[in-house]
Amino acid sequence: MLKLSGLVAELRTERDRAQKKVEQLNAALSALAGLVHAGGRSPQSRARKRRRPMSAAARKRIAAAQRALGEMEECSVRSDRIGRHSPFTALEMEMRCLISVLTLVLIAPLAAQTGVKPAAEFPVAVHFFDYDQKQPLDIHDKIIEEFAGGTLHEVSYTSPKGGPVAAYLIVPTGKGPFAAVLFGHWGNGTRAEFIPEAKIYARAGAVSLIPDYPWDRPQPWHKTPDHFDKPEVDREIEIQAVVDLRRGIDLLLARPDVDPSRLAYVGHSYGAQWGSILSAVDKRMKTSILMAGVAEMADILLRSDDPGMVDFRRTQPAGQLEKYSQVTGDIDAIHFVGNSAPIPLLLQFANYEQYFDKTSMQHYVAAASEPKKVLYYDTGHDLNDPQALADRYHWLVKYINLRGEPVGQTSAQP
Repeated sequence: MLKLSGLVAELRTERDRAQKKVEQLNAALSALAGLVHAGGRSPQSRARKRRRPMSAAARKRIAAAQRALGEMEECSVRSDRIGRHSPFTALEMEMRCLISVLTLVLIAPLAAQTGVKPAAEFPVAVHFFDYDQKQPLDIHDKIIEEFAGGTLHEVSYTSPKGGPVAAYLIVPTGKGPFAAVLFGHWGNGTRAEFIPEAKIYARAGAVSLIPDYPWDRPQPWHKTPDHFDKPEVDREIEIQAVVDLRRGIDLLLARPDVDPSRLAYVGHSYGAQWGSILSAVDKRMKTSILMAGVAEMADILLRSDDPGMVDFRRTQPAGQLEKYSQVTGDIDAIHFVGNSAPIPLLLQFANYEQYFDKTSMQHYVAAASEPKKVLYYDTGHDLNDPQALADRYHWLVKYINLRGEPVGQTSAQP
């Protein structure tokens, strides 16, 4: 009996300690909950300064924490019910609930009260890419090759931001009306990347335009986005790349042999980032295909384990790439791809992507609006799997009514 009495006393002591821990966690949770409901700021800081607008991402984190508070209340109800039969099991459940919810709630205020300027909201960011559509295109056109099924042209048109935009124009033989495809090549490549694919589409009944980017152009129009100490400069260069693509849409739709209801966009890497923006701000496309797109540039600049990127980070001053990623982050794909609807998206990713990880892909996919289809291929960032080309072709057959021809065998698996 003495041993049993001692055991009971010991258990009661442990119970009292556990109850105190629960009370302490509840107090901390209540304080943090107040910050969550207040938008992540203390009453004192709100009194000193008008609340700064939060990014959509921060609001989502706070909403998640608020949902977690609701889950905490449910946890408390369940623990009360269990406590009628087993007080120790109830305490254990409440402790677990408190710890997990406290973790979520800690994240939300930190996201909201960080000193980093939030990304521009979509209704504001959409106007980064405005331009005067009434400006003359001033098109210059020269045939440089004839091939079975069409002709390859060297063309140029005027950028709304100044200077000429060089492009390849691939035109099918015949009178049309034809479908149209606008291409955005990857950042380290050139507009020549998509010539073979555009020739395939020409034989299937599509006019294609493949513009260059500001960093591909000769002086005095050459602009290279490598001002890591001046991120605002690079952001403007990248905005110009998107505006010049929008101007490319104007060129295609101005052609009498193009059916304006059958326009598609195909973009790779940087081109996929531009495509996420185009799909959100310019609804003239029937569909968009985004290849090897990264959700945020920070996923490459700050988090990539590619040896070249790791070495590059070592050469940069402390904090410089973080600031660069934050400033240029206003035009990250993740802020736009969720506004693509009703444009259907085909998202193509590489299972052996070397520049960013699967987490970035998952964020991209989760953010993308419906309708969408997601395919992965056993290749690297260049997506040189022939099946990827075949899947793009079949997608365009479906959405812009290209003539169907055997390009690949079977579709990649989602």
